[in-house]
Amino acid sequence: MNMNIGLKNQERTIFSPKVFDLSRKFEFDHVETEQGKVIIIDHFYKNFEAVQQEIQKIPICELGTEEEIENRGEKFFIGRRSHVIGMRGTVPPYREMVSRLVYNYFSLDRLNMNAAHTGDFLVNVFRKGKDFPEETHYCFVHRDPVKDAPRSMAIVVFLNSSYEKGEGFAVYKPKDETDFNAKYGTTIVPKKLVDVVSVIPAKPNRALLFEGDRIFHGQYTPTKQFYSEDRLTQAIFVRLSYNT
Repeated sequence: MNMNIGLKNQERTIFSPKVFDLSRKFEFDHVETEQGKVIIIDHFYKNFEAVQQEIQKIPICELGTEEEIENRGEKFFIGRRSHVIGMRGTVPPYREMVSRLVYNYFSLDRLNMNAAHTGDFLVNVFRKGKDFPEETHYCFVHRDPVKDAPRSMAIVVFLNSSYEKGEGFAVYKPKDETDFNAKYGTTIVPKKLVDVVSVIPAKPNRALLFEGDRIFHGQYTPTKQFYSEDRLTQAIFVRLSYNT
C-alpha cells in the first residue's frame, strides 16, 4: 500500500530548493580595493520572483542571546531565515555553480585547492528601529570567521524588490590595525572607527562575490527605506581547502 497517497494535498508549507536555479545569463563587473576585489553579478537567479516567494516559507529566528536582544531594544531587529541542506533533495541547484564562479574569478588552482559550498541556506533579515543611531554608527562591519578551512569566500545576494538610491554594500577600513571584530563586535560600529572605502549600489537580483575573510564589509543603509521594511540579503559561503 502506498502510504503517501494524498499527503501532498494536506495543508502544509513545503520549501522547494529547486526554485534557486541560477540564470546563466549573468552580467559581470568588478570593483578593486586594497583589501581585494568584489565581483558584481547581475541577473543572479533565473526566476527572482519565485525565489522571493520561496524565502517567505522559512521562519525568521532573531539572532543573539537574551541579553543582546534586550540591550538592543528599539535600535534594530536582526534575524535569519535558515535551512540546512545536508540531505538528498534539499540541495539548491546553485551549489556547484557558486564553486565554479569562485574558481573562475579568483584564479584558483583546481588541482591544489578545493572550493566547497558550506551546505547552509541563509537569509539575513534587518530592520532599523526608532532608536537606531543613524548619525553615529554603521551596521555589521566585519570579516567572515573561518572555521576548519584556510580561507572563506562569500556571496551576498540582494533580495528586496527595489532599493532607494544610496542603499548598498560597503567595503570598510578600520582606522586601527587591531583585531577589529574581537575588539568592537560586529553589530553597530561607531563611524569614527572606520572609513568607507567603496559602496556598491544595491540592486534586485544582484550578487556580490568576494573574499569574505579578508575584506571588511557590511551593509550600507543611509536612507529611511529600512525603517519600514525588512532588508533581505542571502549569504552564501564557500570554504577553500588545500587538496592533500
